[in-house]
Amino acid sequence: MIRWERGVPHRVRWNNVPYAPGRAAFLLNGKCGNTSVKTALLQAQNLPEDRPHRVTDVWSPAQVAASGYRAIGVVRNPYARAVSIWHTKIVLQGSSTLFRKAAFVPEMPFLDFLRVLARMDDKADTHTRAQWFTMYHRRRFLPDLVVKIEEPKGWDQVRAWMPEIPALPHRNIRGTPDWQPLIEGEAGDLIRRRYARDFELFGYPT
Repeated sequence: MIRWERGVPHRVRWNNVPYAPGRAAFLLNGKCGNTSVKTALLQAQNLPEDRPHRVTDVWSPAQVAASGYRAIGVVRNPYARAVSIWHTKIVLQGSSTLFRKAAFVPEMPFLDFLRVLARMDDKADTHTRAQWFTMYHRRRFLPDLVVKIEEPKGWDQVRAWMPEIPALPHRNIRGTPDWQPLIEGEAGDLIRRRYARDFELFGYPT
């Protein structure tokens, strides 16, 4: 599937990961524990974990819906996620393709980043899209369970179903600043508008 934004074609990139031993599929997005979850699933299968994004299979929402697998959505506070995207992809510029997809500039201020982010299509990039986008197929909400990555008890529910899966490892921690001082005024308004459905659907306070 190809969509267009700013004159550039984008192929939708999915991050939903099947876990065949438990007949489960994890519905993931960038900067929402994506690397940590993939690593945990590889560890559970005694598979090499040094390149989790290259060795894991990924499914589209249609594949998840057709599989009969239990679906587990993994989400993150939209404020924290927005700050993490900016810090890792714009400030640190870690292997980011965002500069080719919209008018981002290296090390741009957070507010300027959010103004560009507000104009991005959900189909353009796995890191910037709204979290709900990967969890629907033909208006059907797929998750049987939604886990908030910042709440350890959520992952405990996953392990209660599949005890062989280890505790969630901490991966890609890069000194992201505290999000709370950064969301005052216009910044908070932009995040709330851009990710309004995530706040509502997953029960995050605004």
